[in-house]
Amino acid sequence: MTEEFRLAYVSYGDANDNMRASGVPHYLRRGFDSIASVRIYEINARPQQLVRLAIKALSFRPVRADWERNYLHGRMLPRARSWKRSRGVRALRSPDATLHVRTWYSPLKSVPYASFIDATVTMVRGYDDSWALSDRQFAGEVEVEGEFYRRAVAVYTASRAATRSLIEDYGVDAGKITQVGAGTTLPGLADLTMQAVADRFAALNILFVGKDPVRKGLPELLEGFRLARRAFPGLTLSIVGPSEDAPEYHAEGVRWFGLVRDKARMAELYAQATVFALPAHRESYGLVVPEAMAYGLPCIVSDSGELPHLVEHGHDGRVLTEVSPEAIASAITALLRDFDEYARFAKNAHVRSNDFSWERIAQMIVDDLAARIPTQNRTGRRSTTTADE
Repeated sequence: MTEEFRLAYVSYGDANDNMRASGVPHYLRRGFDSIASVRIYEINARPQQLVRLAIKALSFRPVRADWERNYLHGRMLPRARSWKRSRGVRALRSPDATLHVRTWYSPLKSVPYASFIDATVTMVRGYDDSWALSDRQFAGEVEVEGEFYRRAVAVYTASRAATRSLIEDYGVDAGKITQVGAGTTLPGLADLTMQAVADRFAALNILFVGKDPVRKGLPELLEGFRLARRAFPGLTLSIVGPSEDAPEYHAEGVRWFGLVRDKARMAELYAQATVFALPAHRESYGLVVPEAMAYGLPCIVSDSGELPHLVEHGHDGRVLTEVSPEAIASAITALLRDFDEYARFAKNAHVRSNDFSWERIAQMIVDDLAARIPTQNRTGRRSTTTADE
């Protein structure tokens, strides 16, 4: 592609904030910087504070949980963010295309649009309390979300599960969907030496990263860790993510760090670990796994969602067919008893991490969008715009 491609980049919040929405909008946005033929126009679709406060007031319910659900999943907030999105697009005099990152909106009429998602509403219902909607509310949410996807020129997914959900739950044409994966949000190690591998092996430190401890399998990991300590008394477990303290986080050998926002500190924790563990019960993608692999960590994961595709069992880690303390303990002790296998897994994980690049994903999106929107049909070459709403 030689002609400049003008892309409106829509995120719910500042795309320069690397902590919002797991940092995905920020790092995907940075991925586009590597493409000289693309000009990005950022649109922050988060409504202004006064608008959000008004919507919260109008969403009032006597029970706080009902109030929050009505605010987050009622019709007013989506309309407000869609209006702000459309206003931003109109101000650009019709870019060639608009890419919405993670959050759904009302369909855009004046400009071809696409979406990048890692999960759908139907995927997150059941493990996020804010989605405890009535069947009628949930059906309405799915309908408006599905309309947004069905009218897009393309939808880019991080996982196979998201691709299946779009087809099976929303009736999206499979020809519109491209699985592009997801990238890492930390730099990783440029080189993994055998000395570094040996030092990691001797550290005997298991690392867990996840904000939702129950869904991510932390209770089973804690018990599996205790079982593994019988064979390796010096074994430690580092817990990152859960912000609320709990008594079990202060057991012998357990170190609780809470929510770590400092990227440099997070990089240190990966670099100091021996093994990364995420025995999740439900996981749409698992971005922390490629991050761990970028630091040369063999990974122990469940077979939920995209996890068994991120980790190749017996090559760069172990995939559990059941999330139980016994299975977790067995996987940990097997890795720590065989240095040669551990070193092979570590090296393979580090090499595999090169596949998870936001630059590569951004290029795939641009190439696909440019092919779907031929130059002569691009609205960005027009001098007028059409109102969307």
